[in-house]
Order: sequence, then structure tokens, then C-alpha cells
Amino acid sequence: MLAESQGWIMPLLFLGCLLWALSPMLPLHEPHQRWQRWALHAVPPLLLFALLIDRVHALLTHDVNHPEVATLLTSVDAWPVRLQVLFTGQGAVEGAMLSFMAFSVLSPRLPSLRGAVPTTRSAIQRRMVAHAGAWCAVLMTTLLPESAYESLTLLPPQPTQTVGAWSVLFAVVLATLVLIMAGELVSATGLMATTREPRLLLQRAVMKMAVALPLLWWCWAIHVDVEAWWARPNADSKATLGLLIALFGTAVTTVHVPAQLVEGRSHTNQHPTRTTVAVAFTALLMMPLFGGWMSDAFGYVASADALWIALRLTAVLLLVAGAFMLLPLLGMDGAHRPELWWFRVVIGAGVPVGLVFTSDAALLVQGALLTGTLSLMWPWILEHQHRPQRYAAAASLSVVLVGWALMWLPWPLTVTVQAVVAGTVAWSVVASVPGAWSGR
Repeated sequence: MLAESQGWIMPLLFLGCLLWALSPMLPLHEPHQRWQRWALHAVPPLLLFALLIDRVHALLTHDVNHPEVATLLTSVDAWPVRLQVLFTGQGAVEGAMLSFMAFSVLSPRLPSLRGAVPTTRSAIQRRMVAHAGAWCAVLMTTLLPESAYESLTLLPPQPTQTVGAWSVLFAVVLATLVLIMAGELVSATGLMATTREPRLLLQRAVMKMAVALPLLWWCWAIHVDVEAWWARPNADSKATLGLLIALFGTAVTTVHVPAQLVEGRSHTNQHPTRTTVAVAFTALLMMPLFGGWMSDAFGYVASADALWIALRLTAVLLLVAGAFMLLPLLGMDGAHRPELWWFRVVIGAGVPVGLVFTSDAALLVQGALLTGTLSLMWPWILEHQHRPQRYAAAASLSVVLVGWALMWLPWPLTVTVQAVVAGTVAWSVVASVPGAWSGR
């Protein structure tokens, strides 16, 4: 195998992903540095393409020492079965990562940016590349284990695993599309405070996400046995990553983007410090509280156990969010309210990424979505002196009561309905602000 004979490939690929994630901070943005940028952008996709070609060759030539050939195929399997293994096994993951990277590098050529100036297209590309690099580093650590790239020494007499169904490919495609569109949304919102040119990119990404996200949640719900997954979450890393991606896409679409569209337009009497404190207090209260209430769904003996675990995880998450809120001091302040921008990014990505390290992070899922919904409503309550406070308070209380009522539904249906509620409230807030969607 290529990764086994050339041991430097996987470390270099991981290093390339990390450099992509840090690329906005690298001094490679001058016009005369295009060859350095080309090398930075080309190396990880080329390495992935080489690994994919090596996998195709092993499957089509029936290399019996290859892990997928030895555990999934017999010597009499025809090429359609081998192609099915390629498109539903590790080849699907490698192809998805390659597509994700290629789309990020070629993002300046998107039709949505056709009318943008070169500076805007370059800024979108930097953010898309950084987003893809961070996610590909996570995917490498979870879905590309070292054992998948080592030749087998003891060959099983018969296949020990079943070939994945074609529906696996459909789920992988959906997850890749959600990641790509989430990157478009995060990149566009990072520039909305200084230019309106990415607005068309953002609007089209939101409309595509409205189709892809429900389908991804549906695929996850019908393919994953929640009780079996929760008993051994590390045994099915693909299901964990699917949940991670669905949660991240939901948080970006129902919290981060609506907040960015509303900020700067609806707040006539701004009290950003008061709003920031209220949002942080809401996260500290709601995430552990709903984590304790959801203990039955995850098999805890007592709700107090789940409450304390959720409280510790919330404390760690808020500590990281507080550190990221200092980044505007370093110049990363391209938003109407940069501190809240970074806080939302950490809350939206922190819970999904936490699932990579511990399955207990699932306790924070519903609380994080509810916190995001309330974070949209706090400015609506605190920064509009002319609005009757009793109506705003009643709306917020209604959101909390709906979230509490949803806990009686089986998980993950609880999270799915909570995402629908969050999206409905968020885009209702956007619709109530003149010009927030159209930009006029």
C-alpha cells in the first residue's frame, strides 16, 4: 500500500490540513506569492488523490493484502461489487475529503461571486480553505485510522464484513454538501460587516442548506440505532461524524447566520455588553439544565450524574469561548459584533467537536440549540426600548417551554424537532427586520 511504503504521506497530509486551517494567518497573501499559495493549496489534495488512486488499483486488481479486499471481497466478486466497496467504504471518505478540498480551493470561481472584486474572492477563498483544513484534520483523526492503510499479515479465509449499501454513498454526499455550504456561510458572514458582495453566496447557501440538512438528519435517524451507538460511540465513528456534521450545519444555519444578518440593522439602542453577558449566562444555565433533563435518553442512573457531567463540559466550552472572544484584540474583528461572532462559532462548533473526544458531549446538544435560539432573542428584548417587555419575555419563555416539552420525544427526534423550532424562530426574527435578508 502507498501509505505503508511511503510513511511520510499521512503525516504530510495531516500537516497540510493544519497549515490550511492556519492559512489566513500565514504571510502568503501578496500577489507575488502566488506560487507559494499554489503549493500550499495543491499538496493536500494531491496526496489524497494519490491515496484514492492506490485504493482503486488495489480493489480492481484484487490485492489480497489490502484490508478492504481481505475483509469485504472474495475472489469471484465481479467489478460492480468492487466499485460498490470503493464508493461505500474508505474510498467514499477519501473522495469526500478530496471534493471538499477542491471546492474550497476553487471557491473564487463560484457563480455567486462572479460580480465580486478580486479582494473579496480571495478573502472568501482564505476562509473556505481554513474551514476545510480544520474539518479535514478532524476527519483524518476519526475516519482515516492507521490500520486502514496497513497490509494484513493474517488473511481471513472468508470476508468478515458486509459490503455497505449504496445509501451510505448518499449519506456521505449529503454530509459533504452540508460541510461545503457551512463553509460558505461562515466565510460570507465573516465579511458581511465590510462588504455586501458575499450576500448572494450566503443566500444561495442558506437555500441549499434548507434542503440538505433535513435529508442528512433523516439519513442519520434511519441508519443509526441510537441505543447501540450510545453504548459504544467509538465503535461507529462514521455515525458520530454524521451527527457532528449535522449539528454543526444546524447551528450555523439556525443561529450564526440569522444573528449576523440581524446585527447592525435592528439594534437602535445598542447595549452589546449587556447582551453578551445575557447570552453567556443563558449558555451556562440552559446547557447543563437540559443535559440533566435528558439523562434518561442516554442511560444515566441518576439525572444528577448527567447534570454534573454537562456542567463540567459547559464550563470547559465557555472557557474556550471566552478565549476566542479575545481574538478581536488581535485584529480578527470583521463583524458587527466580533465578540458575539466568535462566541457563536465556538458554541456551534464546540459541541459537535466535543463528540470527537467524549460521547458525553451529546448531553449538550439540545441545550446548545436552545441557547442559540435565545441568543437571537436577547438583543430583541434588551435593545428595543419601544417594544413591550412582557411580549418579549413571553416569547422567550415559550421557546424554553417548547424545548422542555420536546424532551418527552425519543432521541434524536427531540434534536430534529428542536432544530426545526430553532430555524423557525431564527428566520422569523430575520423576516421581522427590514432589509436583513435582501440587504436593501
